Amino acid sequence: MTPSPCAPVFALLIVLACFSTYTSALECYKCSYNTFDSDNSALSLILTTLSKLSNERCQLLVDNDRYQLDVKKCPNPSPGHVYKCGKIEGEIHSSISTPVGNFDVTYNGLDRDCIEVPDDDNDFSDGCHDDVPMSEPVRNLVSETFDGLDGSDVTFNGQACYDNGNEVQQAVETGGPICPRCTHTTLMTSGNDVVDWFVETIQTFTDDSCLLENGDDLNEIDYRVCPPAPSGQKAKCGDIDGQISGRVDLFVTDVDFVLTTLQRDCVNGFVLESRNAVAFTDGCHTQTGTNAIIAPLVEESYNHDDDVHDASFTGQACFQSYFAPLMSGSGSPYTGLNMVFVSIMAAVFAYYL
Repeated sequence: MTPSPCAPVFALLIVLACFSTYTSALECYKCSYNTFDSDNSALSLILTTLSKLSNERCQLLVDNDRYQLDVKKCPNPSPGHVYKCGKIEGEIHSSISTPVGNFDVTYNGLDRDCIEVPDDDNDFSDGCHDDVPMSEPVRNLVSETFDGLDGSDVTFNGQACYDNGNEVQQAVETGGPICPRCTHTTLMTSGNDVVDWFVETIQTFTDDSCLLENGDDLNEIDYRVCPPAPSGQKAKCGDIDGQISGRVDLFVTDVDFVLTTLQRDCVNGFVLESRNAVAFTDGCHTQTGTNAIIAPLVEESYNHDDDVHDASFTGQACFQSYFAPLMSGSGSPYTGLNMVFVSIMAAVFAYYL
């Protein structure tokens, strides 16, 4: 049977369709900022929880905030719905049940996130809406502040705004690409002191989704828009996958440690390749030691702990001008196998077309 002349085009369309599922996802800032004033000691636990969830950058008061906030990729919507970037700002009142009694808390809140809304409801049209009702999408945004607080009755009075990712796209136009920012780090060294240090300093922010072993992980990990690179340099998506060895100052003694790490984030390198200490071309490169390009990734792996010194990395460093999971060097073989499957199916269909 003679293959169709359309075979190459057909195969390309299948691959592009697979890839576009990822690239077309709506991208929104995800953050929360709260201001409250209470001297009620019984509320100390609640107010402490709220403080941990509060991020001043969520106000976007200065330009650099746009590049430091977490960005989320919205999942596929359910039938009859669409995802939009939502923002609420106003007064939030909550009646909270605790083991020591019920308490009322009123504070000003600002929340941003992906929200799923009915695709034919004018209440969620693009723009800002005042005095919005406590709809399910608004309640979901309000609940960002109360993540982890059970038994609360929350109401909202203020403004809700919806758009199609305009704020994130504006940041991309002036900055760099959107890249994953996540960590998966494990301790290879034994000993009570170093284990305690690891648990308190690093383990709290390690994220299994960073491994990208499942398709849903692409929506679970955090991203960010890379800041504009310094003059003569270019921002790329980078990741390191290997071991970090070093010493950490614990009380009165230094302790050696070894970590295995997968760290993803933005990196900068010179546009003129000859000015870089190591290769900065797209792809994966073997690395020994540290250098100006991967040093920020190494420091993120141990949470920028000032007590760490003589840190050195051995493993693989990968760079991409934009993040493409099907081309990620240190990602799971899961995505690579998908690519192989798509290619095989494309060839089979093309042959019999």
